[in-house]
Amino acid sequence: MPKPKKTKRPLLKRLTKRPAIFALVGILLIGAGLGYLQLKGSRPASETIADTLESPRSGDYVNLNPPTEQDKKDAEENKKALVEEPGTPAPPTSDGKKQVTPEIISADRLEVRAHVPGIFEDGGTCTATATNGSQTEAATSSGFANYSDTQCEPMNWSLPSGGWSVVVSYSSGTAKGSSEAFVVN
Repeated sequence: MPKPKKTKRPLLKRLTKRPAIFALVGILLIGAGLGYLQLKGSRPASETIADTLESPRSGDYVNLNPPTEQDKKDAEENKKALVEEPGTPAPPTSDGKKQVTPEIISADRLEVRAHVPGIFEDGGTCTATATNGSQTEAATSSGFANYSDTQCEPMNWSLPSGGWSVVVSYSSGTAKGSSEAFVVN
C-alpha cells in the first residue's frame, strides 16, 4: 500500500509560539540598537547629556543659579527707578492740596464704607452725601492710615427707601476730592 502523501502545513502553523516570540524580541532589540546609534550619532562624542541640559542651543534657557552681584545691583537699581518713576499724578487743587478720588467700597441704607487711594494719612474727614430728588442726607467720619491708603470710618445713617445717589468726599490739610456716584435702592 502506498504511503499517504504528506501535505505541507502553512508557515504560520509550522511556527510554534516560542520561535515567534524569539523573532519578535530580536526585532525589538535590533530596533532599539539602531535608535541608540541614531541618537548618539546626532550629538558630538565629546558632548554629554549633562552638557546639553546646562547650555541648550535655543533661547529657552532658564538660569537657576544664585544671583550674581551684578544681578543684585541691577535689581536694586530697578527698584529705585520704579519708586522714583514719575507717574501721572493729578494736578494739585487751587489751594495746593493733592487731588484724590475716594472709592466707595459698599453703601446701603444704613452705612457707607470708603477708602482714599493715593494718600496715606490720619485725621482727614470723610463725608457721605446721599441725594434723592430734593432730599439730602449726610454722614461724616474720620480717616485713618490703613496699610497703603486712607480708610474712612464707617459712616452711619438711616435712609428711607428709594433711589439714592451717594457721593463720598474727603478733605484734609494735604488732600481733597470726591468719589463717583454710587446708587443705593
